[in-house]
Amino acid sequence: MEEEELTLNDVFLHVHTENHDEKTLIDGRSARLHAEIERRREELTQVTPDQPVDEMQLYYDALGDCPKGCVYGLGSYCSDPQI
Repeated sequence: MEEEELTLNDVFLHVHTENHDEKTLIDGRSARLHAEIERRREELTQVTPDQPVDEMQLYYDALGDCPKGCVYGLGSYCSDPQI
């Protein structure tokens, strides 16, 4: 049996929910970010249903303005590779 690869959303829900239940978000900021990500994912799948969703870009766009263009927790993913 093959294991499914974890997505950023899986990790986000595990880290940002009480007792890692993946249902009860720990604070308002996490809830707002999760709602924005889900909204954007739904929007993208309606516009381009045949294209896979770029999870990194989805999170980056949902977060908005990030210091130095980098998102903490997304490793080396930046809006500008020169940074």
